Amino acid sequence: MGIATTALVLLLAAIAGSVTLMGCTTSKGWRRGLAGALVVLVGLWLGVNGPLEGPVVWRLTPGHGVTVADLLVVPALGAAAVLALTDWRARSRHRADQRRS
Repeated sequence: MGIATTALVLLLAAIAGSVTLMGCTTSKGWRRGLAGALVVLVGLWLGVNGPLEGPVVWRLTPGHGVTVADLLVVPALGAAAVLALTDWRARSRHRADQRRS
């Protein structure tokens, strides 16, 4: 298996795992860590997805564009954003509860 295929498998597994854990985890550390890991995997994916790019969906310049493989970044960053926001909201609620006590 090449590095691009390995990166694809890792990214898809991370997205699937993140979506699953979004509903089950209550630990702040897991959410934050998972969001960070997804962002790192997105960076890795953008660096190695060349062999799996597929057709250009949106041409930015004559030599650059957004490909089908680049679209995998959207759900991964969306999952990372949801994890980060839920972590932030949980910490905000926890601080507010501590102030009231």
